[in-house]
Amino acid sequence: MRTIQIADKTVAYELKYTKTLGIRMMYRPENDPPFIVHANRFTGKLFLESFLRKNAAWILSCLNKPKEEGFYLLGKKRDVRLEKGAKNTWNETDGIIVFTMKDPKDDEALEKLVKKVWKAYLEEYVESRRALYERITGKKNVVFSYRAMHTEYGSCHPKSGRITLNLQLACLPSAYIDAIVFHEYAHFKVLNHSEAFYRVLEGYYPAYRKIRREMRNVSFKNPVKCVRESI
Repeated sequence: MRTIQIADKTVAYELKYTKTLGIRMMYRPENDPPFIVHANRFTGKLFLESFLRKNAAWILSCLNKPKEEGFYLLGKKRDVRLEKGAKNTWNETDGIIVFTMKDPKDDEALEKLVKKVWKAYLEEYVESRRALYERITGKKNVVFSYRAMHTEYGSCHPKSGRITLNLQLACLPSAYIDAIVFHEYAHFKVLNHSEAFYRVLEGYYPAYRKIRREMRNVSFKNPVKCVRESI
């Protein structure tokens, strides 16, 4: 863990080395530390700190931003209910997401159920858009998989023709999901994040950079807290 002084705050961050050029920074309030910086291992300390200070306004806005509570699906806040039952399962009744559990206090079991809900909604949305993705990109028969990811929204595996999406995307508005999916499709043509990559990506999705700027203010959800705080 590293720290830097921004205004009157000592900001802690984790530095992760990547092979790509440039610096990227993410805010994940559920993490300790909450800021994650991706940079090439040859990035100098002075250059890195200069980058952080140039983004001081955004860093401070993240620290001062009130936490958005509640259970969201595709960008909409949903009512939830937690009930005791014979097995751990979930369903949707009259627009309410109902979690039925053998032990409603079991956080581990609740987390598994939330992830099942996220997967169901995200998979349904992506499959409903598959024809559009294929028409715009010209890439067919992509295999989608879904799992919990701690820092990234998605990844592309060109050799296997697979795109893996973070279950957390299920919480976000559809435009954000599309932005990430098109980002991963673009990696089938360009593996890195060069200008050539962004030309391909913005040919698929012209609003990409605008959407990604908005997503910098999005926090990952704690699957247990987002349910328990909604009851």
